Amino acid sequence: MNGYRSWGELNKRLSELLCDSLKGRITYFLTRYHKVHNSYGRASIRLDGKELVSFSWFEHHLQEDDYGRAWRSTDPEAEWKKLKAEWNESGTLGDMDFLEAVTVFLDQPIEASLQSNDYIVRVLAVLDRRTGKRTLRRLCEEGAYGNLPQWIRQFYELRFTYEGIGDHQSGRELFRLRITDPQLSYHDYSESFDIGIFSTEDEARETAEYYLNNVRGFCDYPCTYSIEKKVICGILPKDNDPCVWMVIGWDTNDDFDEINVIESECFADEAQANNALIRMKKAYPREDWAVNCLTVGKCNWQEGFVRD
Repeated sequence: MNGYRSWGELNKRLSELLCDSLKGRITYFLTRYHKVHNSYGRASIRLDGKELVSFSWFEHHLQEDDYGRAWRSTDPEAEWKKLKAEWNESGTLGDMDFLEAVTVFLDQPIEASLQSNDYIVRVLAVLDRRTGKRTLRRLCEEGAYGNLPQWIRQFYELRFTYEGIGDHQSGRELFRLRITDPQLSYHDYSESFDIGIFSTEDEARETAEYYLNNVRGFCDYPCTYSIEKKVICGILPKDNDPCVWMVIGWDTNDDFDEINVIESECFADEAQANNALIRMKKAYPREDWAVNCLTVGKCNWQEGFVRD
Protein backbone atom coordinates (compact mmCIF):
# COMPACT_ATOMS: atom_id res chain seq x y z
CA MET A 1 0.00 0.00 0.00
CA ASN A 2 3.12 2.24 -0.13
CA GLY A 3 2.65 3.85 3.26
CA TYR A 4 -1.16 3.94 3.22
CA ARG A 5 -2.35 1.46 5.80
CA SER A 6 -6.11 1.85 5.77
CA TRP A 7 -9.05 2.96 3.66
CA GLY A 8 -9.55 5.81 6.14
CA GLU A 9 -6.12 7.21 5.24
CA LEU A 10 -6.69 6.71 1.53
CA ASN A 11 -10.10 8.37 1.67
CA LYS A 12 -8.67 11.31 3.62
CA ARG A 13 -6.06 11.88 0.91
CA LEU A 14 -8.65 11.62 -1.87
CA SER A 15 -10.93 14.10 -0.10
CA GLU A 16 -8.07 16.55 0.38
CA LEU A 17 -7.27 16.39 -3.33
CA LEU A 18 -10.88 16.87 -4.47
CA CYS A 19 -11.51 20.04 -6.48
CA ASP A 20 -13.10 22.98 -4.62
CA SER A 21 -16.18 23.10 -6.85
CA LEU A 22 -17.19 19.55 -5.82
CA LYS A 23 -15.78 19.43 -2.29
CA GLY A 24 -18.44 18.24 0.13
CA ARG A 25 -20.56 16.91 -2.73
CA ILE A 26 -18.42 14.12 -4.21
CA THR A 27 -17.61 11.35 -1.74
CA TYR A 28 -15.74 8.07 -2.04
CA PHE A 29 -17.05 4.92 -0.38
CA LEU A 30 -15.51 1.51 0.30
CA THR A 31 -16.61 -1.31 2.58
CA ARG A 32 -15.55 -4.93 2.95
CA TYR A 33 -17.84 -7.73 4.09
CA HIS A 34 -15.31 -9.69 6.13
CA LYS A 35 -17.79 -12.37 7.23
CA VAL A 36 -18.58 -13.22 3.61
CA HIS A 37 -16.55 -15.74 1.61
CA ASN A 38 -13.44 -14.05 0.12
CA SER A 39 -14.27 -10.82 2.00
CA TYR A 40 -16.29 -9.38 -0.86
CA GLY A 41 -16.84 -5.64 -0.78
CA ARG A 42 -18.34 -2.62 -2.47
CA ALA A 43 -16.96 0.73 -3.55
CA SER A 44 -18.62 3.73 -5.16
CA ILE A 45 -18.25 7.38 -6.10
CA ARG A 46 -21.23 9.44 -4.99
CA LEU A 47 -22.62 12.88 -5.68
CA ASP A 48 -24.74 14.30 -2.86
CA GLY A 49 -25.06 10.79 -1.46
CA LYS A 50 -26.27 9.22 -4.72
CA GLU A 51 -24.10 6.74 -6.59
CA LEU A 52 -22.69 7.77 -9.95
CA VAL A 53 -20.76 4.54 -10.33
CA SER A 54 -20.19 1.45 -8.17
CA PHE A 55 -17.59 -1.30 -8.06
CA SER A 56 -18.66 -4.41 -6.19
CA TRP A 57 -18.24 -8.13 -5.64
CA PHE A 58 -20.88 -8.68 -8.34
CA GLU A 59 -18.59 -7.18 -11.00
CA HIS A 60 -15.70 -9.20 -9.53
CA HIS A 61 -17.80 -12.36 -9.94
CA LEU A 62 -18.42 -11.49 -13.61
CA GLN A 63 -14.68 -10.99 -14.06
CA GLU A 64 -13.98 -14.45 -12.61
CA ASP A 65 -16.37 -16.04 -15.11
CA ASP A 66 -14.66 -14.22 -17.99
CA TYR A 67 -11.23 -15.04 -16.61
CA GLY A 68 -11.99 -18.76 -16.64
CA ARG A 69 -13.11 -18.65 -20.25
CA ALA A 70 -9.96 -16.71 -21.22
CA TRP A 71 -7.60 -19.32 -19.86
CA ARG A 72 -9.50 -22.07 -21.62
CA SER A 73 -9.04 -20.31 -24.97
CA THR A 74 -6.30 -21.04 -27.52
CA ASP A 75 -4.54 -17.70 -26.79
CA PRO A 76 -5.13 -16.88 -23.10
CA GLU A 77 -2.86 -13.81 -23.01
CA ALA A 78 -4.54 -12.12 -25.98
CA GLU A 79 -7.97 -12.99 -24.61
CA TRP A 80 -6.99 -11.59 -21.21
CA LYS A 81 -5.96 -8.23 -22.73
CA LYS A 82 -9.21 -8.13 -24.68
CA LEU A 83 -11.22 -8.83 -21.53
CA LYS A 84 -9.51 -6.06 -19.56
CA ALA A 85 -10.39 -3.58 -22.32
CA GLU A 86 -14.01 -4.79 -22.30
CA TRP A 87 -14.23 -4.48 -18.51
CA ASN A 88 -12.94 -0.92 -18.69
CA GLU A 89 -15.46 -0.08 -21.41
CA SER A 90 -18.47 -1.52 -19.60
CA GLY A 91 -17.42 -0.56 -16.07
CA THR A 92 -17.30 -4.23 -15.02
CA LEU A 93 -14.82 -3.44 -12.24
CA GLY A 94 -14.78 -4.65 -8.65
CA ASP A 95 -13.99 -3.07 -5.31
CA MET A 96 -10.39 -4.35 -5.45
CA ASP A 97 -9.97 -2.68 -8.85
CA PHE A 98 -11.08 0.56 -7.21
CA LEU A 99 -8.70 0.14 -4.28
CA GLU A 100 -5.77 -0.65 -6.56
CA ALA A 101 -6.58 2.39 -8.72
CA VAL A 102 -6.64 4.66 -5.66
CA THR A 103 -3.19 3.53 -4.51
CA VAL A 104 -1.75 3.96 -8.02
CA PHE A 105 -3.35 7.39 -8.36
CA LEU A 106 -1.94 8.64 -5.06
CA ASP A 107 1.59 7.50 -5.96
CA GLN A 108 2.03 9.08 -9.40
CA PRO A 109 1.95 12.57 -10.95
CA ILE A 110 -1.45 14.01 -11.91
CA GLU A 111 -0.31 14.23 -15.55
CA ALA A 112 0.22 10.48 -15.69
CA SER A 113 -3.16 9.84 -14.09
CA LEU A 114 -4.96 11.97 -16.69
CA GLN A 115 -3.47 9.73 -19.41
CA SER A 116 -3.88 6.45 -17.54
CA ASN A 117 -5.29 3.35 -19.22
CA ASP A 118 -6.94 2.58 -15.88
CA TYR A 119 -10.22 4.42 -16.21
CA ILE A 120 -10.79 4.65 -12.46
CA VAL A 121 -7.44 6.42 -12.10
CA ARG A 122 -8.48 8.82 -14.85
CA VAL A 123 -11.78 9.60 -13.11
CA LEU A 124 -9.94 10.40 -9.88
CA ALA A 125 -7.60 12.71 -11.82
CA VAL A 126 -10.48 14.61 -13.46
CA LEU A 127 -11.97 15.30 -10.01
CA ASP A 128 -8.61 16.37 -8.57
CA ARG A 129 -7.93 20.02 -7.68
CA ARG A 130 -4.50 19.77 -9.35
CA THR A 131 -6.32 19.46 -12.68
CA GLY A 132 -6.82 23.19 -13.20
CA LYS A 133 -9.10 25.18 -15.46
CA ARG A 134 -6.49 25.54 -18.19
CA THR A 135 -6.16 21.76 -18.44
CA LEU A 136 -9.92 21.29 -18.23
CA ARG A 137 -10.51 23.77 -21.05
CA ARG A 138 -7.97 21.94 -23.20
CA LEU A 139 -9.63 18.59 -22.50
CA CYS A 140 -13.05 20.05 -23.30
CA GLU A 141 -11.89 21.71 -26.53
CA GLU A 142 -10.02 18.62 -27.73
CA GLY A 143 -13.20 16.59 -27.19
CA ALA A 144 -11.43 13.22 -26.91
CA TYR A 145 -13.31 12.52 -23.67
CA GLY A 146 -16.46 12.18 -25.77
CA ASN A 147 -15.16 8.84 -27.07
CA LEU A 148 -14.82 7.41 -23.58
CA PRO A 149 -17.47 5.13 -22.03
CA GLN A 150 -20.42 6.98 -20.53
CA TRP A 151 -19.61 5.96 -16.96
CA ILE A 152 -16.32 7.90 -17.27
CA ARG A 153 -17.57 10.68 -19.51
CA GLN A 154 -20.11 11.75 -16.88
CA PHE A 155 -17.25 12.78 -14.56
CA TYR A 156 -15.63 14.95 -17.23
CA GLU A 157 -18.98 16.60 -17.94
CA LEU A 158 -19.68 17.04 -14.24
CA ARG A 159 -16.36 18.79 -13.67
CA PHE A 160 -16.78 20.94 -16.79
CA THR A 161 -20.24 21.93 -15.62
CA TYR A 162 -19.21 22.92 -12.12
CA GLU A 163 -16.22 24.88 -13.41
CA GLY A 164 -18.37 26.70 -16.01
CA ILE A 165 -16.43 25.26 -18.95
CA GLY A 166 -17.86 24.40 -22.36
CA ASP A 167 -21.36 24.87 -23.73
CA HIS A 168 -23.10 24.59 -20.38
CA GLN A 169 -22.35 27.68 -18.28
CA SER A 170 -25.32 27.67 -15.89
CA GLY A 171 -28.27 25.60 -14.76
CA ARG A 172 -26.08 23.05 -13.05
CA GLU A 173 -29.09 22.01 -11.02
CA LEU A 174 -32.79 21.59 -11.67
CA PHE A 175 -35.68 21.67 -9.21
CA ARG A 176 -38.32 18.93 -9.06
CA LEU A 177 -41.75 20.00 -7.79
CA ARG A 178 -44.20 17.61 -6.15
CA ILE A 179 -47.52 18.39 -4.52
CA THR A 180 -48.83 15.94 -1.92
CA ASP A 181 -52.33 15.25 -0.62
CA PRO A 182 -51.56 14.15 2.98
CA GLN A 183 -55.13 13.00 3.62
CA LEU A 184 -54.73 10.31 0.93
CA SER A 185 -51.27 9.28 2.11
CA TYR A 186 -50.72 6.44 4.53
CA HIS A 187 -47.89 4.44 6.13
CA ASP A 188 -45.12 4.15 3.51
CA TYR A 189 -47.22 5.52 0.64
CA SER A 190 -47.38 9.18 -0.34
CA GLU A 191 -50.15 10.47 -2.65
CA SER A 192 -47.91 12.84 -4.60
CA PHE A 193 -48.30 14.54 -7.96
CA ASP A 194 -45.20 15.23 -10.08
CA ILE A 195 -45.87 18.73 -11.31
CA GLY A 196 -42.63 19.24 -13.22
CA ILE A 197 -38.97 20.08 -13.17
CA PHE A 198 -37.75 23.68 -13.38
CA SER A 199 -34.60 25.67 -14.03
CA THR A 200 -34.77 27.70 -10.81
CA GLU A 201 -36.09 27.14 -7.32
CA ASP A 202 -38.11 30.36 -7.54
CA GLU A 203 -39.88 29.10 -10.66
CA ALA A 204 -40.76 25.84 -8.91
CA ARG A 205 -42.03 27.70 -5.81
CA GLU A 206 -44.15 30.13 -7.85
CA THR A 207 -45.67 27.20 -9.75
CA ALA A 208 -46.50 25.47 -6.47
CA GLU A 209 -48.21 28.57 -5.09
CA TYR A 210 -50.25 28.93 -8.28
CA TYR A 211 -51.46 25.32 -8.10
CA LEU A 212 -52.33 25.55 -4.40
CA ASN A 213 -54.39 28.68 -4.99
CA ASN A 214 -55.94 28.15 -8.42
CA VAL A 215 -55.96 24.57 -9.71
CA ARG A 216 -58.86 22.23 -8.93
CA GLY A 217 -58.14 19.64 -6.28
CA PHE A 218 -54.88 21.22 -5.19
CA CYS A 219 -56.70 24.32 -3.93
CA ASP A 220 -59.67 22.35 -2.53
CA TYR A 221 -57.74 20.16 -0.08
CA PRO A 222 -54.90 20.84 2.40
CA CYS A 223 -52.13 19.91 -0.02
CA THR A 224 -48.46 20.60 0.60
CA TYR A 225 -45.52 20.86 -1.77
CA SER A 226 -41.84 19.91 -1.81
CA ILE A 227 -38.99 20.99 -4.06
CA GLU A 228 -36.06 18.63 -4.60
CA LYS A 229 -32.76 19.74 -6.04
CA LYS A 230 -31.61 17.49 -8.91
CA VAL A 231 -28.10 17.53 -10.35
CA ILE A 232 -27.67 17.43 -14.14
CA CYS A 233 -25.20 14.80 -15.34
CA GLY A 234 -24.00 15.89 -18.76
CA ILE A 235 -24.29 18.98 -20.94
CA LEU A 236 -27.80 20.18 -21.80
CA PRO A 237 -28.36 21.46 -25.35
CA LYS A 238 -29.13 25.14 -25.76
CA ASP A 239 -32.82 24.55 -26.47
CA ASN A 240 -35.62 26.71 -25.12
CA ASP A 241 -37.23 23.66 -23.53
CA PRO A 242 -34.52 21.02 -23.05
CA CYS A 243 -35.36 17.49 -21.96
CA VAL A 244 -33.73 15.45 -19.24
CA TRP A 245 -34.02 11.75 -18.42
CA MET A 246 -34.43 10.15 -15.01
CA VAL A 247 -34.35 6.55 -13.84
CA ILE A 248 -37.11 5.56 -11.42
CA GLY A 249 -37.55 2.28 -9.55
CA TRP A 250 -40.40 1.22 -7.27
CA ASP A 251 -42.23 -1.61 -5.54
CA THR A 252 -46.01 -2.08 -5.46
CA ASN A 253 -47.96 -2.77 -2.25
CA ASP A 254 -51.16 -4.81 -1.79
CA ASP A 255 -53.25 -1.75 -2.71
CA PHE A 256 -51.35 -1.42 -6.02
CA ASP A 257 -49.75 1.83 -4.87
CA GLU A 258 -46.12 2.61 -5.61
CA ILE A 259 -43.78 2.46 -2.60
CA ASN A 260 -40.02 2.44 -1.95
CA VAL A 261 -39.52 4.79 -4.88
CA ILE A 262 -35.93 5.53 -5.84
CA GLU A 263 -34.75 8.07 -8.42
CA SER A 264 -31.53 8.95 -10.19
CA GLU A 265 -30.18 12.38 -10.89
CA CYS A 266 -31.09 14.03 -14.20
CA PHE A 267 -29.23 12.97 -17.33
CA ALA A 268 -28.69 15.12 -20.39
CA ASP A 269 -29.21 12.26 -22.83
CA GLU A 270 -31.13 9.00 -22.90
CA ALA A 271 -28.05 6.81 -23.33
CA GLN A 272 -26.68 8.05 -20.01
CA ALA A 273 -29.98 7.24 -18.32
CA ASN A 274 -30.09 3.74 -19.81
CA ASN A 275 -26.58 3.04 -18.52
CA ALA A 276 -27.60 4.32 -15.10
CA LEU A 277 -30.61 2.01 -15.22
CA ILE A 278 -28.29 -0.99 -15.57
CA ARG A 279 -26.20 0.11 -12.59
CA MET A 280 -29.18 0.89 -10.40
CA LYS A 281 -30.84 -2.44 -11.10
CA LYS A 282 -27.71 -4.12 -9.77
CA ALA A 283 -27.56 -1.92 -6.67
CA TYR A 284 -31.23 -1.60 -5.65
CA PRO A 285 -33.79 -4.42 -5.67
CA ARG A 286 -37.06 -3.03 -7.04
CA GLU A 287 -40.00 -4.69 -8.79
CA ASP A 288 -40.36 -2.17 -11.61
CA TRP A 289 -38.15 0.34 -13.39
CA ALA A 290 -38.62 3.09 -15.94
CA VAL A 291 -36.62 5.76 -17.75
CA ASN A 292 -38.73 8.93 -17.92
CA CYS A 293 -38.20 11.92 -20.20
CA LEU A 294 -39.03 15.30 -18.63
CA THR A 295 -39.26 18.63 -20.43
CA VAL A 296 -37.77 21.40 -18.29
CA GLY A 297 -40.42 23.98 -17.42
CA LYS A 298 -43.41 21.89 -18.55
CA CYS A 299 -46.23 21.57 -15.99
CA ASN A 300 -48.25 18.39 -15.46
CA TRP A 301 -51.71 18.03 -13.87
CA GLN A 302 -52.76 21.44 -15.20
CA GLU A 303 -56.43 20.38 -15.09
CA GLY A 304 -56.12 19.37 -11.43
CA PHE A 305 -57.74 16.29 -9.92
CA VAL A 306 -60.96 15.12 -8.29
CA ARG A 307 -61.13 12.68 -5.39
CA ASP A 308 -63.24 9.55 -5.86
